[in-house]
Amino acid sequence: IRGANEDEAMQDAKYILKRLDSTGQTELSKRDLYQLCRSKAGFETITGLDGGLSVLSKMGYIRIAKVRVGEKGGRPSERVFLNPEYTTQNPQYSQY
Repeated sequence: IRGANEDEAMQDAKYILKRLDSTGQTELSKRDLYQLCRSKAGFETITGLDGGLSVLSKMGYIRIAKVRVGEKGGRPSERVFLNPEYTTQNPQYSQY
């Protein structure tokens, strides 16, 4: 059964990466990423992204960091950052 979970996480990772690519952005909040992905089965809640995000992180495609937004430094937001090496190899991330 463990193999089935790993396959599912890999499929989720591929879907998440495809959705990230569709934005052309190199960073996105986890919440915004969830909004992009929530129509897929298994992503009914934001925690549904965790398996796929973990695979992408282990493979070096992304980094997840907690970042405070705004001057008052409220509650930190989780942000997903694409690896710069990945973005330089893909034309949708062209530099202007």
